[in-house]
Amino acid sequence: MNYNEVMNYYENLSYNKINLGLERISKLLRELGNPDKGQKYIHIAGTNGKGSIANYTYNILVDAGYKVGIYTSPYLIKMNEVIKVSSECISDEDFARITSHVKNVIESSPNLNKEGLTSFEILTAVAFLYFYEKKCDFVILEVGLGGRLDATNVIEKPLVSAISKIGYDHVNILGNEIEDITREKAGIIKDNTVVVLSPQDFDKVPCVIKSYCDKYKAALSYVDRQEIFVHSEQNELEQIFDYKHIKNLKIKLLGKHQIDNAATAIEVVLALKKYGFNIDENNLVNGLINTRWQCRLELINTEPKIFIDGAHNVDGINTVAEFFKANFKGEKIKLIFGVLKDKNYKEMIDKIVPISESIFTVSPKNERALDAQTLSEVIKEYNIKTKACSSVEEAINLVLSESVDSSIICVCGSLYYVGEARNLIMQGGFNIK
Repeated sequence: MNYNEVMNYYENLSYNKINLGLERISKLLRELGNPDKGQKYIHIAGTNGKGSIANYTYNILVDAGYKVGIYTSPYLIKMNEVIKVSSECISDEDFARITSHVKNVIESSPNLNKEGLTSFEILTAVAFLYFYEKKCDFVILEVGLGGRLDATNVIEKPLVSAISKIGYDHVNILGNEIEDITREKAGIIKDNTVVVLSPQDFDKVPCVIKSYCDKYKAALSYVDRQEIFVHSEQNELEQIFDYKHIKNLKIKLLGKHQIDNAATAIEVVLALKKYGFNIDENNLVNGLINTRWQCRLELINTEPKIFIDGAHNVDGINTVAEFFKANFKGEKIKLIFGVLKDKNYKEMIDKIVPISESIFTVSPKNERALDAQTLSEVIKEYNIKTKACSSVEEAINLVLSESVDSSIICVCGSLYYVGEARNLIMQGGFNIK
């Protein structure tokens, strides 16, 4: 198969629903020769921030001269984005070649439950094969959903497991209580490993994580906000902070939550140093400042200011709202907003309405998408200007037609459409500077 045929294969999979479990991916990897064995893994779970932690860690290790594989999800524009080695996404040719091989093995094996396999499991197998071929020094895996039964948790033993901030998301799958959700995330903790825990909003989270670490004799490192000092001279383009003994660290990712994520990545790297890996303070400094993570409070235009953020749950939207309250006091923003119907979108609306002047709704390109008109009707109950748009392009045109150079625009609500919005704006064709 060529690349286009491979993409059609992924798009037409009849078994691409969420179907957690390790049995299918374990059997598939055995059929493929166990490419997951023997790698040095850093495994990252959590509700929000795990992708940022993964990328900070990745860039620090790359700066230290290591060959690093990274697997994140979901993609924004092109599926190749989720698999990367040392700053390069997997090529179209390699992606097509390895996916074709996996497809052939699936179709020829009598031992695989083909209808049970998910597209995420197939993609995860492709990632393992690619990292094995590339002989990576480290592989960073971001959990897709949950942790305990996520396909990435097929690995035997990571060097370090990191758990980002935990909140309410996928409650229909992971549980309604924060303890239940935390237990699912804690399922990535393995015997005699190192675990790093980000600062948390719920007191019960550290208690559950500690109990798992005690059970599996895993060393637990907490990121303590008391050891973070945020410099006052901040601006729209970077943040400056100290963490422990390391001074004047700079990051380009915006929002105070990104400082927590950067500190978590530092703790991951400090744990790796204890294993004897050669990583110095300059690598930390360079890796952090060089980290870019598209669609995470990303400022892509200045007049008007246009921010793109992939926030897709209550906690993420609250973080976006708090960012605008802190950095643009008293100013109202124009919002483009699209959500999935299985999210707690009413509570998400509660968070964004107080900072919004108007909300243009869209339908993400996903079978779980909430219809833009339905979303707009819910927003009308808040007595705020809203309009349902037939496409992301229409929403961008409308919001820009009502904006001036000093306006603030934010595109958020679901990673399943913000990448498209970013691409449309960055390609030009709109009347903006």
